[in-house]
Amino acid sequence: MAVTIRDVARASGVHVSTVSRTFSAPHLVNAETRTRVLAVAEGLGYRPNRAARALTTGRTHNLGLIVADIANPFFPPLIKAAQAQARERDYHVFVADTDEDPLLEQELIETLCKQVDGVLLCSPRLSNRVIERLRAQVPFVVVNRRLKGLTTVLMDVGQGAGVAVEHVAGWVIAGWRC
Repeated sequence: MAVTIRDVARASGVHVSTVSRTFSAPHLVNAETRTRVLAVAEGLGYRPNRAARALTTGRTHNLGLIVADIANPFFPPLIKAAQAQARERDYHVFVADTDEDPLLEQELIETLCKQVDGVLLCSPRLSNRVIERLRAQVPFVVVNRRLKGLTTVLMDVGQGAGVAVEHVAGWVIAGWRC
């Protein structure tokens, strides 16, 4: 049976609200009490219920990352980087693949928006009009597409191509042959 916040409170000799504050607003709890509660929680194997915490804080600490095609080699490094960055900020990432289907993309956003604090929408297939409508439901960052009024992450393909050409040209100048 899972250890509850009440179990931690009883074993720590504090009220349930003190245990709750220890995890949600530790700066409001006396340092000695906080240390005791955390040690008891650790010893009992208590893990805060993020879903329950979301009911009071309004934050899930979850992000949705929606990609057009997970098999496309462009996306796995992006997914790994997003997960690593999210983890450093105490967030979890739900990854979804749309198979490049705009209707599925819209359905996923509408489903996820109640379960996440934000969505990273990568190479979206939706129309700008639909994205504009959906952004009212959940904060968005759009990757690999420019949309006015939305935070976007764009790759500088021109600069990348220039670096690649310079590199190959360097081989030619050096007399490299296949």
